[in-house]
Amino acid sequence: MLNQTVLPDYRLPLFEALRERYGAGLVITCGDESPPSGLRSCTHARRVATVRENVGVLGRRLVWQRGLVEDARRTPLLITEFNMRAPSTWAALAERHARGLPTVLWGHSRGRTRAFEPLRRWMLRRADGFITYTNTQAEAIRRECPWLSVRTAPNAVMWQRDCWLHEGTDDDAWDILFVGRLIIAKKPLLLLRAFAEAAPLLPPRARLVFVGDGPERAGLHSEASRLGVGGRVHFHGHEADVEELRRLYGRTVISVSPGYVGLSATQSFAFGVPMLVAAEEAHSPELEACVEGISARFFTSGDAADLAHLLVDSYEHRDALLRGRRSLSEWTSSRYSLDRMVQTFEETIEDFMSPLQRECAAT
Repeated sequence: MLNQTVLPDYRLPLFEALRERYGAGLVITCGDESPPSGLRSCTHARRVATVRENVGVLGRRLVWQRGLVEDARRTPLLITEFNMRAPSTWAALAERHARGLPTVLWGHSRGRTRAFEPLRRWMLRRADGFITYTNTQAEAIRRECPWLSVRTAPNAVMWQRDCWLHEGTDDDAWDILFVGRLIIAKKPLLLLRAFAEAAPLLPPRARLVFVGDGPERAGLHSEASRLGVGGRVHFHGHEADVEELRRLYGRTVISVSPGYVGLSATQSFAFGVPMLVAAEEAHSPELEACVEGISARFFTSGDAADLAHLLVDSYEHRDALLRGRRSLSEWTSSRYSLDRMVQTFEETIEDFMSPLQRECAAT
């Protein structure tokens, strides 16, 4: 059984591939919404998963997924998201540990706050395996918890077959791209102000394109007008279609992560577009893919002037950035792909299920 708090659209291809591989033998469950974050499962989640009700607990700071504990009692192997804000996961993990049933945790190996550290250690002591998103996290977990079977499933949103460039010309590529939720933590306003500062020094065709939705969108639109760059800022909205994303990145010189880095980094690199990254943020593990001089350049966090300087510099070296697209895309496809994620999950399932199947056959 494979469980997540919610099933976003970018995770659907992974679950579809595992469903195709194992058929009805693999039970997939998820919740409808995560009250702490407000994230919801995508509209197509029911194609591969049983969608349960998620209930907010303690003023929506925690989440209880109805049916998870009951489902977990019936499955020989549980692979579940390492969500320290989900008491239903705590309960399922504790019961399975007491009954000697294997549980594999999957996700970021540490939270953004140390407040959950005692709970984190409690959960790890009751788990049998861990699937991390990066090799760095895998090495750390192996040192900390030598009893765990640890594997890496690079957090990816692209198949290797899709890691190729838009078939346009270099003359199409003039944009600066932000992909992600328009929330304060992602700092889209910082990028907008840096763009406004850099705009007089950028080519007239240079635009800032926001791909994503969120509560900051209206304020960003107003601020762009106030700063006098409204005509050069475009709000595309959320986009999940890979071909449309390929077209958007094909029109891009550089992408930017003004706040913490997430999945948009490996997505950008898969399409051959390097990224400007804030240096001092509570980054997600995808930071591992941001290598100075290969895939990324770093600016001082919160410093619009420093970011503006790198925007201008990116256009001064535009030709070199465009020439390097193919090699960056190939570098990414060999390291961060859905193919590798699927392989890791298949290996984990086979490793844990084979002993269980042998034990059942002997009894």
